[in-house]
Amino acid sequence: MEHLWLWLLGALAASYTFVFLILKNLNQWWFITRHGRRYNLPPGDMGWPLIGTLLSFLQAFRSGRPDLFIHQFAYKYGKIGMYKTYLFGSPSVIVTAPEVCRHVLMNDEQFGFGYSKATRILTGGKALNTVPRPEHRRLRRLIASLISGNEALSLYIGHVEGIVVTCLEEWASMKKPVEFLSEMKTVAFKVLLHIFIGANTAAFIDRMEKLYNDFHLGFMSSPVDLPGTTFSRALKARNELIKIFENVLKEKRENLKNKVAENRKKDMTDLLLEVKDEDGQGLDDACIIDLLIGFFFAGHETSAHSIMRAIMFLSENPETLQKAKAEQEQIVKARPADAQHKGLTMKEIKQMEYLYKVIDETLRKTSLAFTLSRETKVDVNLNGSLICISNS
Repeated sequence: MEHLWLWLLGALAASYTFVFLILKNLNQWWFITRHGRRYNLPPGDMGWPLIGTLLSFLQAFRSGRPDLFIHQFAYKYGKIGMYKTYLFGSPSVIVTAPEVCRHVLMNDEQFGFGYSKATRILTGGKALNTVPRPEHRRLRRLIASLISGNEALSLYIGHVEGIVVTCLEEWASMKKPVEFLSEMKTVAFKVLLHIFIGANTAAFIDRMEKLYNDFHLGFMSSPVDLPGTTFSRALKARNELIKIFENVLKEKRENLKNKVAENRKKDMTDLLLEVKDEDGQGLDDACIIDLLIGFFFAGHETSAHSIMRAIMFLSENPETLQKAKAEQEQIVKARPADAQHKGLTMKEIKQMEYLYKVIDETLRKTSLAFTLSRETKVDVNLNGSLICISNS
């Protein structure tokens, strides 16, 4: 019996050693073996094989306090502003010190956009975040005027106002509390669908929103395409979205061919089909689809969170709310009594000087992206730590 207890204690000790001293350090050992010891990395935790520290990252993110993930490093290793880890399939360095962040984000010679493998796969090979820099500049020149500026906004004012007013009326008629962020995500999605592809049926909107929910979750996952995984569901959602957009483009090309589109308002996809660069080159269907997928992804969550934050800040600052409301009321009172158009106009939006300040202050106080990712182009010395080139 005594030998059995000794054997069990030995097995437990061996298991502990294997799990916490070998497996837990495998990522770090692999990095050192691959790159040698010339890289003086900051302290930190590279986590378990393959998944690294992804589970603790997701746990903190889903708790509503993503900053807890960073606090864990600060608690263990001190508030030094730099920590090594392993996230989304790659060895990484987390930088939190403002002056170091500024250096990383503003130094284009040493750093480039650094998206996870899952993000690059899901956004597609012709998206803004994956194309080479010259093509990135070309695409930005082509689409900048289509998605921003007064001309673009004037095309969509009526669409946005109609959707928002309808949703507000629906909420007012409800006899239960409204979960504001969830509702704003739906509003943002309705607006985006209407602006980008002219869709407004409830069944189609519901289907697209479900696909994008699966698609969105894949960005915070390891790029493992196995049945039942988050990444696998995201890939399936992307393939479904591609089919939908292919059908949209096919229908719109037929409309252009038959001149059906001349008698209706154009949406973003119509404009993308027509746009040409200085050499007369347009966008192929694969590029348009990747751009649309990216637009929906970028505009959906960020718009909803920005509006939610603005409402929160206004409710916490009643004087600011009253000034913003008074400005809106003054604009409405200034409308001619015989005005046929009852909705917002571009001229009225330009008169909302105080509201613009409220929006700017909301964006200043709100961090819409929890992290910004960069890749090293060369070996970089940051605060005494030598960080190796990403593709070495």
